[in-house]
Amino acid sequence: MWIAAICSYVGNWLQDVGESWTMLSLTTSPLLVAMVTTSFTVPAFVLMLPAGVLSDRLDRRRLLLWAQGSLVVVAATLAIVTAMHRVSPAVILACSACLGVGSALSTPAWQTLVPELVPRREMPEAITLNSVAFNIARAIGPALAGLIIAALGPAFAFGLNALSYLAVIHVLRSYPEVKRIAEKRRARRTEDASESFIRAMITAVRHAHGSVPLRAIYSSIAAFAIMAASVPALLPVFAKQTLHADEKGYGILLGALGVGAIAGALMLRRIRPLMTARALVAGNMAIYGIAMAAMTLVPSFPLAVLMLVPAGAGWLCSLSTLNALVQLTSPRWVKSRAMALYQLAFLLFWSIGASIGGAVASAIGAPITMRFAALGVLGAATVTAFLRLPGYEDDAQRDDSLATPAPITP
Repeated sequence: MWIAAICSYVGNWLQDVGESWTMLSLTTSPLLVAMVTTSFTVPAFVLMLPAGVLSDRLDRRRLLLWAQGSLVVVAATLAIVTAMHRVSPAVILACSACLGVGSALSTPAWQTLVPELVPRREMPEAITLNSVAFNIARAIGPALAGLIIAALGPAFAFGLNALSYLAVIHVLRSYPEVKRIAEKRRARRTEDASESFIRAMITAVRHAHGSVPLRAIYSSIAAFAIMAASVPALLPVFAKQTLHADEKGYGILLGALGVGAIAGALMLRRIRPLMTARALVAGNMAIYGIAMAAMTLVPSFPLAVLMLVPAGAGWLCSLSTLNALVQLTSPRWVKSRAMALYQLAFLLFWSIGASIGGAVASAIGAPITMRFAALGVLGAATVTAFLRLPGYEDDAQRDDSLATPAPITP
């Protein structure tokens, strides 16, 4: 599953770089470029919690198979339209939105299925390893995308993304360990059929609202997302207009973030026992903000690449830690919905932040906007330092039943 995830994540980077660079070839508007991110995150935001309910109720493996199949169709369609030279900003935004739908259906199930492959005590490492897969792809995918787009065009990149989803489909269909997990969940499930779909979502929200640790985690990710979103959303504009980089250079910039994230993952296991989760998250958010602010001030492309390495480390260490805390803090009966709410908070505030950043950049320019956003990340780190984040040991006595509690009252 880890190797399949790398293939899929590489394909996602091919798609992301291809969409952003194709949009830049069609328009010079920073707002439209930033809207590529927004068009993906808004559908994902709307469907994330319903997808969490489906993941808690249904066979996660089958849900993932259907979702990945839909992603194959969307990516292949964009590849065909682009190859026929009929692509437009509206087509890019529509396909990005459809990919957001497929991602929303996949994310809660994938995020909770992967940690179930290991003992509970190793869950933080499994989540970090999954983040490493994403960032290996970040290191490889953008640079590969730049080469492919320069040599063969964006349509070829979109087509390769469609093929990459087949790796995940193959693993989900072929490997007995994944099937056994799904069968074990079905055998142990005691879900109350009288609880409606809407009530299941409200139950998750009430559970999160009543949990001090979950509220702290969601507050931290929301503060970080709204401040950090402008920086990667405007990075292609900054690369082209300020650093005078081509598509290969943009891929190298994203690759530097991935290299930094992999380095951060290698250090995370050693530094995790040395500090509290709150200090770890806040400190790494601060590293991300400082590095991103420095990147907007450096005069050359090589220095900008260098600054993105510690930014990638701060990104991975903070977000993978928050991800692990959600899963360790949540009982199994609501785990997918708790993860969906975590992703929901991230996507909502990321979408708002990216849109605001695009609008502000249209008025004052990308570099200054990114600088203000980086300073805002430092503010988010300060907020996190005062939140009551849980520790890794806080779930020791938690009820781990797969049963769903009684439905809430009307």
